[in-house]
Amino acid sequence: MEGISRKIVRLKKYEDGIYNTEEFQHFAVIHVRLPKSGNIHDVEIELNEFQVQMAIDKLPTYKIGENLMENLSVNEHKENEAVI
Repeated sequence: MEGISRKIVRLKKYEDGIYNTEEFQHFAVIHVRLPKSGNIHDVEIELNEFQVQMAIDKLPTYKIGENLMENLSVNEHKENEAVI
């Protein structure tokens, strides 16, 4: 595992062409290095906001590999999407 980040997607919902409401989706994105190619692959897991924060806080403390805490990065990414 190379790191974990947060992704927040804002879905804007429209009804008959008029803005109606919005919804937020929260994802924990785990960055892993593939063993054969060495490329980094992102695994997105949709959770609620609290669960994402727990994953960010707790995942780095598990002993998955040597020096995990030194190599782990935490980032935040936000997106806006419109649903028509």
